[in-house]
Amino acid sequence: GRVIREGNVEFMPLLLSISLFINGGNWIAYAILDKDIFLLIPNLIGFILGAIQLIVYFCY
Repeated sequence: GRVIREGNVEFMPLLLSISLFINGGNWIAYAILDKDIFLLIPNLIGFILGAIQLIVYFCY
């Protein structure tokens, strides 16, 4: 919320957002290969949130 209010990404580390996105993608791939829905759902949510963080980062 602070990034959107102030229009400044100073307080949002880029490497953390990228690692969240990549980590979620890796676990999604593993969950699909293992056919594990309980592993897929939380990591899909993390992947989507990581993508949203990257979009916000590059918009501001």
